[in-house]
Amino acid sequence: DRCCTRFARANAAGTVMIASLSDGREIARLNTKLAPIRGMLMSPSGNYIGISAEDVPVEIWDVSKKARAVGPIQHFQTAEFSADERSLAVCQLDAAVHFYNLERGTEASTLLVKHVPLQAVYSPDESRLAVLYREQSSVVHVFNCASGSLEAEIVVEGGAHNCNWHPDGNRIALACSEPDNVEIWDLQRGERIMAMEGHTQRVTRCLFTEQGDYLASNSWDGSVRVWEPQSGDQVVVLNGGALVHAGEGSVLGLRLEDNMFSQVELDPAIGFDRLTSRDSKHKVQYDCGATSPDGRLLVCGTYDGLELWDLADHRRLAQIEHALPRRVFFDPSGSSFYTASASGGLQQWSISSDDFGWRLEQPTLVENGDVATDDACA
Repeated sequence: DRCCTRFARANAAGTVMIASLSDGREIARLNTKLAPIRGMLMSPSGNYIGISAEDVPVEIWDVSKKARAVGPIQHFQTAEFSADERSLAVCQLDAAVHFYNLERGTEASTLLVKHVPLQAVYSPDESRLAVLYREQSSVVHVFNCASGSLEAEIVVEGGAHNCNWHPDGNRIALACSEPDNVEIWDLQRGERIMAMEGHTQRVTRCLFTEQGDYLASNSWDGSVRVWEPQSGDQVVVLNGGALVHAGEGSVLGLRLEDNMFSQVELDPAIGFDRLTSRDSKHKVQYDCGATSPDGRLLVCGTYDGLELWDLADHRRLAQIEHALPRRVFFDPSGSSFYTASASGGLQQWSISSDDFGWRLEQPTLVENGDVATDDACA
């Protein structure tokens, strides 16, 4: 759920287990008999869960009652729970968004839209609904939920595949392709106010954090990028994860490989910075990195070797040719760091400072051979 307190998993028989994220304690077990289950969507506080199975209509289950609340829903595309968990907006193939009352388990109203909807997202105050389309991806419509009237139309250059509202309700972020960027639109002015470039393939999802301080985006390029919406600056790149949701505060939920889940907190007290080298003649691809225990130094492994940075002075101290490092890490004392690579083995690099600056000694071979795995470097 959005509060990062519950998670769900299903087995081959169609049983869904809801558990506490903190300690794994089982909260509820739902015997849905839907199999094989292909996807699940949990409501903001985890009180309801939508379940889809192969060739079977979607069902919405009440977790506390352990019973079906809504459904089966035919021709289901995507769905969005309201923040108060009273209603559910469902995109269906009949070119309409259907609203369901979760407490009563019945359909409350229908919003006829222009094309087959791909996604429908409530505004923060739930008075409006942003709708994206499957075939007409270059158009985004904003409707008034009460009257069903069209309030705004956004025309995107390439196509928009996902959207998210800023907490102020006046701006909306779009995950785009051709070009592969993230755009922010001002709905009152009806114009694009920011385009953030950095992804190398289609952007699939974008999410504002709870206060709107940061905007996270996911892409087919395998990265999650975090941006500052006001400036458009990219502040963090997280590789190897898929963006699941934005939780309370500045917490991001990521799905990792091997069915692992991770929470990342963006702490403004720590801050973010960008290091640039004026003498760099080509684009550098960074593969791994580590900071010293006191936060003063940063060592990075690149495809060309190693870079050592002084974070306090924003200055690169050394650039060293080295066999492709797969992992770098500091000694707990901060007096040395280690590099692990397939051909260079495990090496220790001693570092010290005096009145004349920093001094990096020649490395000492600790272990020969391929020691690039986490276990070997522990």
